[in-house]
Amino acid sequence: MAAKDFTITVTTGFANKTNINKTSAAVGSSVTVTGAAMGGSGTYTYEFYYKKSTSTKFVRFGSTASEEFKPIATGTYTIRTYAKDTTRNVAAKDFTITVTN
Repeated sequence: MAAKDFTITVTTGFANKTNINKTSAAVGSSVTVTGAAMGGSGTYTYEFYYKKSTSTKFVRFGSTASEEFKPIATGTYTIRTYAKDTTRNVAAKDFTITVTN
């Protein structure tokens, strides 16, 4: 899987307000990621990625307003979320999740 760099431009007033329902989980359980944004123009779209702390690559796991992340191994994960409006403003937000047995 190839890595891709992103350039993020945030216009004043546009903010990624995405949230998650928990910051710790058991292997195989679900963490709900719910996209939200404020400011900006028009309809918002979302993209969700994860990576384990031992990895350098993010993996996309969803692009609807609400997605489930189901970790398959213990460890620490970063959930990276992007919110975008119709005028192409983009804002990122990261979460850290600890996964245990």
